Amino acid sequence: MPVSKHELHVSVHMQDDRIALRFANPTDTAVRIWEFHNAWGWDALALTVKSLEAPYLFTLMKRQQMGWTKSGPSFTEIPAFGRYTQELLPREAWWESDGDVALVKDHTLLVKAVLEIPESPEAETLGVFVGRVESEWVRAQPPHHWLFPVD
Repeated sequence: MPVSKHELHVSVHMQDDRIALRFANPTDTAVRIWEFHNAWGWDALALTVKSLEAPYLFTLMKRQQMGWTKSGPSFTEIPAFGRYTQELLPREAWWESDGDVALVKDHTLLVKAVLEIPESPEAETLGVFVGRVESEWVRAQPPHHWLFPVD
């Protein structure tokens, strides 16, 4: 993955029923990232979930099979020294895991966010951030309503 000419930070903030990702631009120029509801940004975000009580590690990502009928490259611009918050609901059907996350439903978890945007002609033309950014691990205590529907 190439290194972007831009700098960007991401942090995870656990809430009762969702996750908030906060993107911070520590530079004196605006940074653009793809919006996450179109074909360019759809799979740019992933969450890594690790149990503190058993040797389980999962990656949560948006479902790969998306039947796009119309999509265009749109972006969010984070101003110089600015922030942008994106809420995530990984319990929704749009998200899938590479394993059975039900195994960790009652475990204390560590969660990390990964933003990865590959080079593309559109990213170059529109000046969108290209590269990979990972958050620090954040502890999440059960119940994990952000990951599992409320019973």
